[in-house]
Amino acid sequence: DISDTYTVKGILVETSLEAAYEGDDIPVGQDYDKSDVVVKVVYHDGSKKRLADSEWNESDLTVASAGENIFTAAYHGMSADYDVTGILVNDHLTAEYTGESIPVGQNYDKSDVTVKLIYHNGSSKTLTNEEWSESGLTVTNVGANDFTATYEGMTADYTVTGILINDHLTAVYTGSDIPVGNNYDKSDVVVNLVYHNGSTKLLPNDEWSESGLNVSAVGANGFIATYAGMTADYSVNGILVNDHLTAEYTGEDSKLRQRKFFNKTGALQRAYAVVGSACNGPRHTA
Repeated sequence: DISDTYTVKGILVETSLEAAYEGDDIPVGQDYDKSDVVVKVVYHDGSKKRLADSEWNESDLTVASAGENIFTAAYHGMSADYDVTGILVNDHLTAEYTGESIPVGQNYDKSDVTVKLIYHNGSSKTLTNEEWSESGLTVTNVGANDFTATYEGMTADYTVTGILINDHLTAVYTGSDIPVGNNYDKSDVVVNLVYHNGSTKLLPNDEWSESGLNVSAVGANGFIATYAGMTADYSVNGILVNDHLTAEYTGEDSKLRQRKFFNKTGALQRAYAVVGSACNGPRHTA
């Protein structure tokens, strides 16, 4: 018998490709590291070989959206998909109060504050009222009242304007009694604007109007102060002031004659009866 030896070279036939990303989640807009992708070629006998990064091509490196991002590895006409998770990274907060001005001492409505979480890529998410906390709700000052919104260690300031609401007027005359027929001095009337919270503001004379200035009667004279549709009553006391005497002889000698004392308005204040001669008789007071 004749025999001989020969050699047959065996080969591995590439049948498919496998790819898996093994790195961390990537912030949206950033690139993942290609070295974190494990790409293997699968042979016909089931064996596998990891490819070097330079041996295969990727469809893209940039993570475009939050959640699942699908990429494709290609090698020798074969391909395999892999997934990279994109995340949004919290960057900072913004807060803005969009409601109306609030009377001092009252609370603003938290729902009128818009709080947004801004991510690293500039995108944002509006937080619900339950997701963030406020530093306070009560408006304590006229003008700017600063508050702070807090969420996961981040803060943002917002401002609520406090106002005073007109409630009513008070008016008091503080001057002296005024002779009937004369005018009182308006500067002797103290007019205060009282706000909803009990605080007050003294009104200058040129900010309010009076119903009159002339004192026309003895005793209480009522007047009205008016400001911004509100009114307040005040009283000025009128008096009669002694002005001069008049005297008239109405009878013969040794007859009764009278001396009368009148005030400025002509009202009789006192009368004297004189008995005897026009010059020397005794005087009696009436």
